[in-house]
Amino acid sequence: MQVSRSRARSVRFTFALTLAIFLGGMLVYTTFSAASPERFADQLVRHAEPDQTYRVGGRVVPGSVSRPGGILKFRMARPGRTDGVTIAVSYAGTVPDTFRAGRDIIIDVKKTPGAAKDVFEGQGNTLLTKCPSKFNGEDMNPDTGPVDKQSAAEKAAKASGE
Repeated sequence: MQVSRSRARSVRFTFALTLAIFLGGMLVYTTFSAASPERFADQLVRHAEPDQTYRVGGRVVPGSVSRPGGILKFRMARPGRTDGVTIAVSYAGTVPDTFRAGRDIIIDVKKTPGAAKDVFEGQGNTLLTKCPSKFNGEDMNPDTGPVDKQSAAEKAAKASGE
């Protein structure tokens, strides 16, 4: 039995299109199923399980950073929360240059069995700092970027002859 060329082309096209849709769907599925949701310190204190790794986001508590024996130790809390719920993190990996107290960070931590409910071990080389907005709170000129208020005032004073 002989199949016409146009019929063979449409069968190949349908097969290729079906395969492309299937592979695209699998790519989307694996992308979303592999995502690790970010948690906050107060959530970990309530729900963390021993030997589980969690991605936690928060702010480094001012005055809590120390480096005894080369191990970075700090406390972190949910940004904007004032209820005092924090977790203690010890971390031995690479520390970004931008790490400091008051900075927002993301880190993978693990709850050690037998440790207090608010003590976690940072997983190696997972500490990331979130970049604060460089121009936070400043007026913006759409053409040139942030407006330097002091310089603008001085320029206006000089221009008016004062």
